[in-house]
Amino acid sequence: IQSAFDFLPQPFNGFGALANITYQKDDGYKGKSVITGEILPFPGLSRTSYNYSLYFENERFSARASYNWREKWLITPSGRGALPEFNEDFGSLDASVSYNILPELTVFLEAINLLNDNRIEHNSPLRRIGNETFGKRMFLGVRAKF
Repeated sequence: IQSAFDFLPQPFNGFGALANITYQKDDGYKGKSVITGEILPFPGLSRTSYNYSLYFENERFSARASYNWREKWLITPSGRGALPEFNEDFGSLDASVSYNILPELTVFLEAINLLNDNRIEHNSPLRRIGNETFGKRMFLGVRAKF
């Protein structure tokens, strides 16, 4: 779903929103855990994922905030100790702003992982095997058109 709120009076008519949800099943995959015999999901596939964004845009200024999330997914069916390895649910909030100084020159600021979420791997809910900390990342720059 995407909607520009152009029905709002100026200067608010530059707002808009986007939202997406995906649900998928992996009925054709027959992978099993070599230890427990349980049927495993398709590697790399999250059953549910979603994202949404709020934005504002006009000729000179642009701002956007987006949140992306995905449900637990299988990394490998037979990892450490021959156990399946999973990545836990993961989400990230990102944002950007830009200002057109001239039609050919734009200044921008981008921020990734504003909530400082970590990506956690496990091969049992009680046994973490990986913890990736990306931290917040900020980028400041200038774009020029020639």
